[in-house]
Amino acid sequence: MSQKICKRLSILNTQYYSFKHLRRADCGSGTMLGIGLVIAICSMLVVCATLGSILVQKHRAYALANASAISGAVAMRNMQDDACQVAERTAKANNGKIESCVEKDDDVLISLSVPLRLPMVNKINVMARAGLIDCD
Repeated sequence: MSQKICKRLSILNTQYYSFKHLRRADCGSGTMLGIGLVIAICSMLVVCATLGSILVQKHRAYALANASAISGAVAMRNMQDDACQVAERTAKANNGKIESCVEKDDDVLISLSVPLRLPMVNKINVMARAGLIDCD
């Protein structure tokens, strides 16, 4: 009798393990979904951080272009050095490069570029204008 019970238990154990193996086939689909969601969220965070960095640098470039144009206009008003040279010094001191500078009708028009350390975008180009106004 004990042999029959042992045989039954071994048959039940093999059936249990075979069913357990079949039930394990579905295990892990949630894991793959979770991994996919984590990858998607991390990718979106990287894209958002990159775009945020580009926007911050663009605002800094606008501020630098305005500061350079204003320094050139002040130099023009004080009749000091060439306005474009003063604007160039201001831009170089703040890690910018003036692409073009034009003095026209008591105005200084500057095209400035600021380098970026991103593989997609090498630099940001902005323009600024500052000048003297007539108080009459």
